[in-house]
Amino acid sequence: YARATFSHRDPRDMILSGMDHCRKSRDSVNPALQLFTSVEDSIVPARRWSKMTIAWIQSGLAFPVKYVDLVQSPVPTISGVAAYLGLDADETTITQVVTKFTSGLKPGKFQFNTGKVTRFRDEMTADEIDLCNSELSDEIVALGYEI
Repeated sequence: YARATFSHRDPRDMILSGMDHCRKSRDSVNPALQLFTSVEDSIVPARRWSKMTIAWIQSGLAFPVKYVDLVQSPVPTISGVAAYLGLDADETTITQVVTKFTSGLKPGKFQFNTGKVTRFRDEMTADEIDLCNSELSDEIVALGYEI
């Protein structure tokens, strides 16, 4: 039988990551990458992707993994994923693998983008945070994040 995991992040951080990827991929033919031109323009795609994430979580068809948990508590998070997938991976082995691939690296190294969590607090203006909190409040809360 098949099992799936589904990772997600705070929609406000997703917007910043999307904006970074939009800037880096100006020549890309992938239209999804071109939607994140500003915080204001990113609300609609962030809502759509957040609703898709919520649907996956509510379906029970995938094991949800918060990006913040993976970054801040990798061993217990990966242990939970391994258990869900039915893998025989003890905590000692997982700790060794995490240590091997993170030891001595700068934060964010080998991450999809910057590897930062709650970066919106440092990189968005107060007005941009208020806009996101207002427009995406249902999604932010449903995904388990605080306004």
